[in-house]
This record gives sequence, structure tokens and C-alpha cells, in this order.
Amino acid sequence: MITSGGHLMDEGMYGCIFTPSLRCKNKKDQPISKTPLLSKIISTESAELEYSIASIIRGIPLWKNYFAVATSICEPSLKQTDEDISKCEVITSKPLSAFRILSMTNGGSPLYQYRFQVDSFDMMNFFTHLIGAGALLSLFGIVHRDLHQGNVLVDNETVPRIIDFNLSIIKENVTEDELSHSHNVMLPQESPDATLVNAISLGYKRSQVIRSILLKKPIIKKIRSLLGVSYEKMLHSLDQFTSTSKSMQSGDTLLWFNTYWRTIDSWSIGVIILELLSTFSLWSGFALTITKHKAQLFPLLRRMCAVNPLQRVDCVQALYYLQPNHFIIRKYAKAWMDKVGTGNIQ
Repeated sequence: MITSGGHLMDEGMYGCIFTPSLRCKNKKDQPISKTPLLSKIISTESAELEYSIASIIRGIPLWKNYFAVATSICEPSLKQTDEDISKCEVITSKPLSAFRILSMTNGGSPLYQYRFQVDSFDMMNFFTHLIGAGALLSLFGIVHRDLHQGNVLVDNETVPRIIDFNLSIIKENVTEDELSHSHNVMLPQESPDATLVNAISLGYKRSQVIRSILLKKPIIKKIRSLLGVSYEKMLHSLDQFTSTSKSMQSGDTLLWFNTYWRTIDSWSIGVIILELLSTFSLWSGFALTITKHKAQLFPLLRRMCAVNPLQRVDCVQALYYLQPNHFIIRKYAKAWMDKVGTGNIQ
């Protein structure tokens, strides 16, 4: 039996995800499988960028355990048999030829939709695996820049995998244009320093943006309530950082990135973990688990979610803190740790 196109699985700002995979131009339809491929349809430019990142990720050892990335790219067929294609609003304003299809294995459900089984869920193993994925990206010079619960898939074995690399940057190839974007303090995945340097580059006043971040950014409330970091402490930390940082004083996004790139994704992963803990804390079955691991986990999260990047640890340091003998640390992180240190998490 042959697939007849795709059913809309998810829609985002830049495109849509279908399963089974959409039809490709000049290619035969694929037989139906128990684990059909996903297809992501986005603009040609974004697709080509993401596929180039995917090619690098596929060279990372054991990448399939940590990431779900495109394994092929094609032009969409003009004839798509499933009516769900018309539900993808992102692609209705342009002809299909202006888009490309990225095909990848189905990594499971988005994290925000996943139903954890309280009795069998190994919370610390899950968090460590996610941090390990971030560590591998850093060690191979990749910054995701858009890590949130919608960009993490969880399979039936409760293994998380990072997806959606169309905003990612290779450290060695970054340009100022890639870093510039509209000002938005609400994005949980964007660190305060990232929001701030971009705002300053756009002409916003530093002091106003700092207070706007601390008062309006929703995740800041969770940092205060769950991790016990006061508003005053965060305000002092950001004021102190921005008053001495050359990149902040001038709004130099490129200088900022090249100086603090390794902590960009660690903020985002720390935020994801903090959001999950906030949800888990409402479930009686998780109360003992959180209490059991609080002494180890909370000091780490305070450092991953530090508003000041000088006080923030990266994912390699975070993984070392949790499991100093983790295979990623043993095999790939010696030079990294020798250069930046352990982070001295306490």
C-alpha cells in the first residue's frame, strides 16, 4: 500500500509538519510504514539552511539518540492528495514551488503534549539526556537558538530529541543579520542578555528593557518562586553586567554572540526543565521525586537560568555537574573543560 500524502500534525510560525510525508516532485510515493516519516514544509531558504545544519548534526556521534533532523530535502509535488495541505496557513500565500520539504524520522510527540507516566518516569535521566543533547551541540559549535517544548520530541521510551534547526547558527559562520530580530521580552527560550543586546541595537533604552524583562517575562516569575532568586538580585546582576559589558553598552550583537554563545542554549534548556518542574509540582505523584533531587537539581538550574551570562553555566558544564563520567564528558569534553572549567556549581 502506498501513502497518499500527509496529515497536518503541527503548525508553527515558519511552516508545518505532516505525517506521513508529503509528496515530493519527481519522486515515487513511499509505502506505508508502522513508523512513517515526518515532513516539514518551510521556505526554500530556511529549508536549505536547516538541511545544511542537519548534515553537520548527522556527523555527531550517536546523533540519532539526541536529535531528529532531516535526512532528505525535495521540492513539493504540485499534486498533494490530502486536504490537510490547505490547512497550513504559512504556505497559502505563495506557490508550493517556493517551499521545500524536509523529511525525517518520527521522533514522537512534542514535549508540551507528552503524557508522562508517573510510576515509571526517570526524571533525572530525562533531564540529563536533554542537557547531554545541548552539550553535544555546543561541543560541535552549533547554537540552536530556539529551544522550547515545541522543539523537543519525546518517543514511546520517554527519550527526548531536539528538532527544528532553521534558526540555528554555526558558531564559526555567524553574521550580524542572523542575530537581528524584532524585540519581544515574552519569549521564554530567549535569555535576558539576548533580548537586551538586541533591544539596545534597535535603539531601546537599557534600563527600561531590563525592568521590562524582569517584570513581564513569564519565566522570571518561575525563577523567583521555584528557585528562590529575588527580583532585586536579578536586577542587580543585570545592571552590573550591562554596565561593564562592551557588547551591551554598544548593542553589538555580534560581539555579544561571540563572547557568550555557549550559554545561549543552556538558558533555554534550563527554562524547559524549570517549566516541567513547575508542572510536575502540581502532580502529587511527583512530590517525592522533586524533593529527592532538589538539593542537586536546583543549584544547577539557578546557574543555567542565571540572567547574567557571566554567571550562567553551559550545557557541557551542567552535564559534568550531573554526571562527571558521562560518555560525552569522557570522550569529547576534555579540551572544553580545560578551557572553561567546571563552573563551580554549588
